[in-house]
Formats: sequence, C-alpha cells, structure tokens
Amino acid sequence: MDEQTRDKRRAEIIEKIQQMRLMDDNFMTAVLSDKACAELVIRIILDRDDIIVKETKTQYTISSLRTHSVRLDVYAEDTNGTKYDIEIQRSEGGANPRRARYISSMIDSDTLLVGDDYSKLPESFVIFITESDVLKGNKPLYVIDRTVNGTADKFNDGSHIIYVNSRIQDDTKLGKLMRDFSCVDPSAISYKVLADRAGYYKNSKEGVQTMCRIVEEIVKEDRIETALRMLAKKTYSIKEIAEIAGLDEAVVEELAKKTSA
Repeated sequence: MDEQTRDKRRAEIIEKIQQMRLMDDNFMTAVLSDKACAELVIRIILDRDDIIVKETKTQYTISSLRTHSVRLDVYAEDTNGTKYDIEIQRSEGGANPRRARYISSMIDSDTLLVGDDYSKLPESFVIFITESDVLKGNKPLYVIDRTVNGTADKFNDGSHIIYVNSRIQDDTKLGKLMRDFSCVDPSAISYKVLADRAGYYKNSKEGVQTMCRIVEEIVKEDRIETALRMLAKKTYSIKEIAEIAGLDEAVVEELAKKTSA
C-alpha cells in the first residue's frame, strides 16, 4: 500500500470516528473501557447507586474447545464479584433471547473453577442495549428473571437478562442515558463522565490515534475473514483475493499456508 492510499484510508477512518455514537459498539467499548463510564451505565440501568466497578474488559472472548465461543463487548466485575456484560445490538437478530441465554451460560462457565461449590457462582447480568424495541412492549427496560410457574416467586439463581430500549429517550435517568447514546457530538452528552470520555476519543490527538488503531484492527479482521472465505471456495487466485479483500498478497499467501496446513 503506497503512502497516498494509506493517508486516504486514515482520513476516511477519522471521518468515520467523528460520526460514531455510543450506539456504535466499537465506540461504546472504547468509552466504557473506563471504569467510571461503565459504572455509571450499570448504575443507571439497574437503578442502583451502590455498585462499584473494579475491573472492565472490552471485546473479551470466552473460548471453548467444543462449543461456540463468545466475544463480549464490555465485561465488568464489581467489588462484590457480580459480573456484567454490556452489549450494543443494532439489529434484532443479535439480541435473540437464546443468544442472551448462551452468553449467560458462558459467563458462568468462565467463572466457576473445577472443584468450586455452586454456591460460589456469582450473580450475573447480561445487558442488551438495543436500537429498536426488540421485545415489542413499548417499555424502556425489560428485566428477565426466572420464576416458579404458577407463582410470583423468583427462582433466585442469580442470573439476570436485561433489554434496554434505546428508542425511549424521555427525561428519566435512563431516557437521558439513551439520548446520550445517540449523540454524535460529545458536547451534547448530558452525563459528564461520558461526555469527557467521548470527547477524548474524538477530539484529542491521543484518543483519535487510539480509535484509529481500534477501527483499523477491526477492518483488518473483517478483511482477513473475507480472504478466508474466498480461500475456502478455492476458485480465486491469491492476487484476486488480495485485491478484493484489500490485503497485501504476502498476507493472503500466509493465510493460504495456514489453512492448507
């Protein structure tokens, strides 16, 4: 790739970053990598002021040798050991209830060590922030807990799934937060901790550079995935794959060696 092409691509990425919102998962994960930002979002969604986040991980992968691995947008743990997964879902398919169930089960499998008693399994929350009203109830928030059929009693297994409908942007704390998630301009964000962090990634040299690296890595992963699919078809030449996927021929050749090994 020549320098002119590289500069053009970087300018396109910077322009893309300026149009990002917290409803874009790449931008959200960058902002919520900050513990204070993740803590604010969790406190508002759960309507609790006592939660203190001690650790966050972004794009955290829970791997399995035999089953489907999952990659979590924002994975957080509070001082009580409670686990939180925050997912941005722009499409309804990504917020499928069975996907929520599977993510919850994978968090459990990643938490309980061999030999641990089941009582040590921590409370967990899988939170989907959705662009549309996935559950179609015209509610701002849906909290899903297991209950005992025929009664109002909760099963109390410590597992919770929450859907946040970002379309409802009223004057409640949650409504204001969802309004913030739709803002392109950081100065229009009402919660200061989010505004400051979003502004850092859009307006500071260091923040923009960080976001560029994040976007470039994601673009590279997408291009590699495209190249791998084309290699699997065995109908394209190395040169054709490189041109279509936007990769150097040497990179495609290395992928071809790995897939044929």
